[in-house]
Amino acid sequence: MSKKPVVDPILLRFHNLLFSYEFARDQLKPNSNQADSSVTQQKTKDRALLAVEQQAVDNRKAEAANKSMQQKAMQLELNAYVDTVFRERIQDIDMVVEKTIGTSDAVPAVLDLLSIKAASISRIDPLISGLPWLSEDILHFINLPVYQKANAQEKVKVDKVKTALSYIGIENLPFLIPSFAARQWLPHSTDPFKLMKRKLLENGLASAICCRQLAKMYEQSEATLFIAGMFHDIGKSAIVRIYYRVFDEVWKEKLTEARNNRLKDRHNALVDLEPDPIALRDLMLELSASLSVKIIAQFKLKRLMIASPLQECADKTPYAEMSKQAKILSKGITYSHFRALQQHHLISNTEAKSYLTRHHINVEEITALRKLSLKRLNLNVVKY
Repeated sequence: MSKKPVVDPILLRFHNLLFSYEFARDQLKPNSNQADSSVTQQKTKDRALLAVEQQAVDNRKAEAANKSMQQKAMQLELNAYVDTVFRERIQDIDMVVEKTIGTSDAVPAVLDLLSIKAASISRIDPLISGLPWLSEDILHFINLPVYQKANAQEKVKVDKVKTALSYIGIENLPFLIPSFAARQWLPHSTDPFKLMKRKLLENGLASAICCRQLAKMYEQSEATLFIAGMFHDIGKSAIVRIYYRVFDEVWKEKLTEARNNRLKDRHNALVDLEPDPIALRDLMLELSASLSVKIIAQFKLKRLMIASPLQECADKTPYAEMSKQAKILSKGITYSHFRALQQHHLISNTEAKSYLTRHHINVEEITALRKLSLKRLNLNVVKY
């Protein structure tokens, strides 16, 4: 297993939050992975235990201690094997893309088309109509009550994608479609870390909204920076999907091996093991940025210029050498991390000031970003 990368403690804390608030909070405690043995000790009883009762208690404690020791050993062994297989698996970038978005997904082509002035509903409709999940999302969106006139005598149900696109407006599609795509490309399940799926989507949207605001302030393409922010962490979705698949394969292999060889203790230790949050977190920290760049490169975008700023951020290019778009992307991502930690009281005012300053976010930018809702697109859709 490779050495853990040295990372900013605030960035580490944000990644802990992706798993759960409780996990992030626990990681702040010293010796957070060490169980307090006093918790498991029996409370003092009013009477002395009989010898036979004491022996039963001691036996149970010994069994629990042995199982715990076996599980820790098996977790380490499993983690090492999973890490090796996972790193081999992600070298095949075509497989990574296929397992993340599917090679037949037309979203990159739609976004490329939307980035040119000659884009039109008639040209985009066939591409979107060819994606059942995207067609369904578009129709569901436009049929929301908020987009229908309150005083309309009869509610109209839009059932044609082309009609829905016309109502939404081509100017809104560069912001709406990436949001739907990011949700579609999320892992199907992130159990036992149930909130991770939502957190990944929220972080992408928050970063995108921040990037759009900063792009507006500095007269850069709002759509380009929004999409870059939305997709900057697509590598995390790929990592989680593939990690879970590899873990399940390896776990089943080890379990079957223990059963066939009648290794009862080993089998019992394996049964309850689940993906290790620290192992998965460290893979995200190390690999997600570069993997996002590789996935975007496979999109073969010709007009939508998001690859370069993503590459600069992944390479940790010095701020002074960054392009304008990369600076905006970096700031948008940083501010979204800060807001997530602030919401859960996981960053102090002193830490926040230092973190934002280190990433060159000035007072004017903070003032503008502070006003934003980071959970809503706030599109200007004409009611029908």
